[in-house]
Amino acid sequence: MKLSFFTASMDKYPLEKSFQLAKECGYDGIEICGIRPHAYAPDLKNGDIIELLALSEKYAMPIIGYEPYQAVHPYSIMHQRKDWREESIEYFKTALEMTAKMGANFMVMAPGHPGYGRDVDEKWDMMIDGLSVLARYAEQVGTVMVLETVTPWESTMITKSDDIVKVMRQLNSPNVKGMLDLVAPLTNAEPASEYFEKLGKDMIHIHLVDGHLDAEDHLIAGDGDMAFRETIEMINSYGYDGYGSLEIFEEYRQDPILFNKKAVRTVRQIIAEIESA
Repeated sequence: MKLSFFTASMDKYPLEKSFQLAKECGYDGIEICGIRPHAYAPDLKNGDIIELLALSEKYAMPIIGYEPYQAVHPYSIMHQRKDWREESIEYFKTALEMTAKMGANFMVMAPGHPGYGRDVDEKWDMMIDGLSVLARYAEQVGTVMVLETVTPWESTMITKSDDIVKVMRQLNSPNVKGMLDLVAPLTNAEPASEYFEKLGKDMIHIHLVDGHLDAEDHLIAGDGDMAFRETIEMINSYGYDGYGSLEIFEEYRQDPILFNKKAVRTVRQIIAEIESA
């Protein structure tokens, strides 16, 4: 498994600092979080893509994925207002277009929370309608949309591996795949191995983080409730050779540089112990 740096925790620093840190720590690639001041999709389209590509080349750090971070922006493909929904779809189309231009392997898509008091069929149909448009656009621009499950506090929609399978069957697109954020199965009472069993070769990315059973925190290995060494052994047993992004967040905002260094050192130590056993 190759390790990739996730830029979300570095949003208080210039984007170049993430590339510097990824290079210094010996990461194999970098996953870009599309949140201002970094790589917001409309900004990329307006010219910032040039700087992003220049940083990738300068630090010899391939951009492996792009996540247009919808949690901090007013975008949802399940808005009940048609104009808001259409605006959101255009935003994600722009993100897919920029994913292709930056040469990333995929764009991460987590549809988000639909809000309460909604009809179950209405919100599901809206989600599928929006994802269908985006799947066709991914095919058009030549990139992949990867579906991410989330914790029950983040959404009530795509939270388990069965949800990814169900959505992929409805979309029926070769450009739609699935991924595993390890906190999602932990908080949804599901074995992480279900993703490999059910998605097979369509399971193409991992957010390699620890977590708690009762919170949406994304933590450094060993800081949570996960049997982390055994989890990596499980991942290896399926022959997974993609990227694992170390996605840590505001729990470490005191000093994200030091904690990102700790995160990669801790994971590498676990991997080395497994390989030497």
